[in-house]
Amino acid sequence: MRSEVITLARHPGITEKNRLMIDEYIANGYNLVQAYFKIYGEKPENMKVSYPYRVFKKPEVQEYLQERRKEIYEAQQIDAERVTSELASIAFAPKGDKDYTANNKVQALNVLSRVLGMQVAKTENKDVIEVSIEDENQNT
Repeated sequence: MRSEVITLARHPGITEKNRLMIDEYIANGYNLVQAYFKIYGEKPENMKVSYPYRVFKKPEVQEYLQERRKEIYEAQQIDAERVTSELASIAFAPKGDKDYTANNKVQALNVLSRVLGMQVAKTENKDVIEVSIEDENQNT
C-alpha cells in the first residue's frame, strides 16, 4: 500500500484506476482494450471504443507507463547492449539453425539496423525533367 501512495504522489494527475489499467496492460501483454475493460468493467452501450485510447494518451498515464517499463527493464537487467546482443545472435545465427527461421533472422536484421541507425529513409524524387530529342535527319 505504501508504494501505491508514493506512486500516486509522484503522478498527481493519475487516478488509481489509470494506474491499475497500465499495470494490467503490461501484465496482459500490452492489450489496452482488454486492460481497460478488466479495470473499468464492461463497456456501456453509449461508450465509444476510443475511450481506452484517450485515457492511455494522457501525459500522466504515459509518464507512469514509462516509469513502470523502466522499473521492469532494470529489474530484468535489460539494457540497450543486451538487446542489441540478442538481436545480433538471432540475425547472425548459423544457416540451418533450428531455433530461428529465415524470417526471424530478417526481422532481427531489420530491427538491429534501425536500432543502430543503419537504415536510410526511403525518399521519392518527384522532380520532372523535360528532355527533347531532335532528329538530326529531319533538318536535311
